[in-house]
Formats: sequence, structure tokens, C-alpha cells
Amino acid sequence: MSIISQDLVELLKETCESSECEDISFSVRKNYSGRFMDGKTCLGFCVGRNADWLDLFDMFKNVNSYLFEKVEKELRELKSCARSDSMGLNQIFYFPSKQFPKNFIEEE
Repeated sequence: MSIISQDLVELLKETCESSECEDISFSVRKNYSGRFMDGKTCLGFCVGRNADWLDLFDMFKNVNSYLFEKVEKELRELKSCARSDSMGLNQIFYFPSKQFPKNFIEEE
């Protein structure tokens, strides 16, 4: 498992605190355990059922274009390893090989 960058952590925090996330019902799951993960946890993005990666990229860019440019490559890497599950009215994109830094999880 690898840890996401501090820049991405900061962008996720800013996004969750902004009104931008309301349009696609965006939230971050710091300890999501997906199918076949045997209790291990990882990073997850919960979004409305019809949201997709273009919506996520637009939202992140609108919140903080400077940070978005710094983490765009990392986000594209996340996209390439993403898995998804249905959560009723929402869906989750999760990343079995990615985790939050421990200090960020404890603060929240």
C-alpha cells in the first residue's frame, strides 16, 4: 500500500469543505473496505450514481486549480487503478493500493 501525497490530501480537504462537492454528492472515505479486501482499508471517493471521473476532475480543478495541477498525474494514476461499487443511490470509487497518511485520519 502507498500513501497519497500531502498535496492531494489538502485538495481533498478543501473540496469537502467547498460547495462544489454538493453537485455530485462527493465525500471521501478514509477507511473503505471494498470487495475481496479481507478487511484491509483504503481511500475511496463516494459520488452520486451518475457522476464520473470528468465530474471529479472538473470539481477538483474548480476548487483549487493550483493544487489540481500539482496532483493531476496522481489523480490519473488513481483513475487507472480504481474499482467501483454501488452504494444504493451513490457509487464509490476506491483504490485498494492507496491510503491516507495516518496523521490525517486521526485529525478527522
